[in-house]
Amino acid sequence: MTDAAIAVVVAVAQTVGVGLAGTHQPDRALGPIGVVLLVGAAAGLVVRRSRPGVAFGVAFVATMAYVATDQPDGPAFVALIVAFFTAHLRGLRALTLGALVVGYVWSLWLAPLVGGDPLPGLAEAVGLAAWLLVLGAVAELVRSRRERAAEAARVRDEEARRRASEERLVIAQELHDVLAHNISLISVQAGVALHLLDDRPEQARPALAAIREASRDALDGLRSVLDVLRQGEAAPRAPTSGIRDLG
Repeated sequence: MTDAAIAVVVAVAQTVGVGLAGTHQPDRALGPIGVVLLVGAAAGLVVRRSRPGVAFGVAFVATMAYVATDQPDGPAFVALIVAFFTAHLRGLRALTLGALVVGYVWSLWLAPLVGGDPLPGLAEAVGLAAWLLVLGAVAELVRSRRERAAEAARVRDEEARRRASEERLVIAQELHDVLAHNISLISVQAGVALHLLDDRPEQARPALAAIREASRDALDGLRSVLDVLRQGEAAPRAPTSGIRDLG
């Protein structure tokens, strides 16, 4: 689901939920200001992935303004919670945790003073503090699990790269051994052929044939190793050269 779709869903959920909750609160009714603030809080979610700090700031300001108005109680914090988790998981911990403190003080004491409402009692203060602590703890738990999962994935990637590097070293060593063996054989047989070419040319033929065979073996071995390197992690589709292929 895109961020725009999430913002629309949250805006509708908040507005409808608060409107329904207001039907059970005769002294309060959801007015135009409340609708604008609820929709405005959700509108910030449009940029929650690209600019999580902006999304959280918009949701926080709009929600705190809603708290200060004489609007019905209800699910008016959905956008703020979504923006809070997004910003917290994106690394803006100082902003989100600081906002919990500011929101606590504003909701309990400053907003009632602005709206002319009585200050809440001890039970409400303790209940709000417990709710905010649970919210912060869950956000920290999710963040910690994500970081551990990311670290585990990074370790697995490093281990895979290390194994691939070791395999490449083994392949390079095998290539060196194959080429060194065949080139040494070619050198020896070429020396024999040069020695026999003037005096006994008919005996030089086996040495030249051995040179041709060693050259073919060297090319086959080189081609086999290069095929393995081109395929990367994939298993070879044809048998590669082994010790039994050596002369």
